[in-house]
Amino acid sequence: MEARHGAVLYGKWGATPVKAGETEKTNPVDPGYGYVYDCVKGRKCLVFSNSREETEYVTATLRQIAALKNEPDVFSIHHGNLSASIREGAELDLKNDELVNTTCATVTLELGIDIGKLERILQIEAPNSVSSLLQRIGRSGRRGNPPEMIMVFREEMPLPDTPLPQLIPWQLLQGIAVVQLYAEKRFTEPPDIKKKPYSLMFHQTLSILKASGELTPGALAGRVMSLPPFSQVETENYRKLLVSMLENDFIERTETGGLIVGLKGEKLTSGFKFYAVFKDSEDYTVRCKSDEIGTITSVPPVGDRFALAGRVWEVEESDLKNRLVFVKPVAGKMQISWPGDYGEIHTEILKRMKRILEEDTEYPYLKEHARKRIEEARVLARKTGMLECPLVHLGGYSYALFPFVGTKSHRVLRKILVKLKEKFRLSAIDYERCYYITFRMESKDPAELLNAINAICADKNYDLHSLAQSGDNPVFEKYDEYIPSELLRDAYASDRLEMPDRLE
Repeated sequence: MEARHGAVLYGKWGATPVKAGETEKTNPVDPGYGYVYDCVKGRKCLVFSNSREETEYVTATLRQIAALKNEPDVFSIHHGNLSASIREGAELDLKNDELVNTTCATVTLELGIDIGKLERILQIEAPNSVSSLLQRIGRSGRRGNPPEMIMVFREEMPLPDTPLPQLIPWQLLQGIAVVQLYAEKRFTEPPDIKKKPYSLMFHQTLSILKASGELTPGALAGRVMSLPPFSQVETENYRKLLVSMLENDFIERTETGGLIVGLKGEKLTSGFKFYAVFKDSEDYTVRCKSDEIGTITSVPPVGDRFALAGRVWEVEESDLKNRLVFVKPVAGKMQISWPGDYGEIHTEILKRMKRILEEDTEYPYLKEHARKRIEEARVLARKTGMLECPLVHLGGYSYALFPFVGTKSHRVLRKILVKLKEKFRLSAIDYERCYYITFRMESKDPAELLNAINAICADKNYDLHSLAQSGDNPVFEKYDEYIPSELLRDAYASDRLEMPDRLE
């Protein structure tokens, strides 16, 4: 596959910080967004971001730049919290080859939707996976033209006292790593198959009873446990799930000892939404007169403003009973935030990021600023010794751990540090995604702490479930709220934790 890549780095992204709930009072054209605007001007483009917040902000900023330049607003937006009509409008604009416009999107436009001919893809920050890179770059270059993607990275100018971990351009390293992994060995992440899908098991238990009527516990267990997704679920854990469903009236036991759908189960299964395995949205629908704009997770007070669909809205009225928010459009630009995470990153990407710091390779697709930042990062990494030893002393009682492992293993290391907290007098444990962990250590030799971490990592019989704490039962899937906490922790340990290799 012929492809052209570009990586650009700007030292200052956003000249005027915006506090939550405030619109910008000045209209500077910051160089980062100005570069994005110039890249898409006069072309059919997609601008990908890794979050809805970033997508909203990029769209609003590009529209603001267009207004300052007295140029037409040719920008659409597409993400999961927008109304179907707005998403469909963006898709139709993309399919229209006669219309020159730019759509800002999240993963919702990675694949599966016909978007016609595109000239260029822009990526804000690095994609979280090689698979995502390929899906996004594959959206351009159709009908005989080579695919083209430009990655744009943002970075604040460091202050004199900026700690070492924050001086490394992690996103730039990640962007190079995903490109190199595919270019060098055609690596793509394997599918992430859940070992303990208890939400799905709850759903299938009710579905089978709804369809079959009364079943004996043995017959029900036989039918559910024989389904391929549950091959790694222990029989005892399914028994615990059934007991919980009985205690909470999702299923009932008949006089003959059989099992049927209970009162709460009937309420769940009576609606058509039950048959969708994916979680229903509990958001509030935003309307401007008769137009549906999208959804938000909480309702601001009347008179407050928020951003959605790349525009700013002021709340006029809210109908909490029917989950409706009525708004009017106002001028300006704001930030919005949805709860969520950044997505998981595979260990291979982190290993390749470390190699970038170790090697002297020059990557021809980097712009001048990006090349200089990589050179600076290499010098810094080598002088500080972070490539030879993952545990680095930052001064005083402060330390940083640079494990170069993926998200699941990084979670384990953070939990190991919590487990060793009292023994080594650790405090202020903090981290940045899966790039590094910082903490204070008031006693013991750093080498002794590293040995203790490696001893746990090297123990092939170590039970990851012992690291799962009482709070590690987050509700991710549709029916997780009905799953016993014990089983949610089991799913967390099985599906979201992975023991790292020895830290060298």
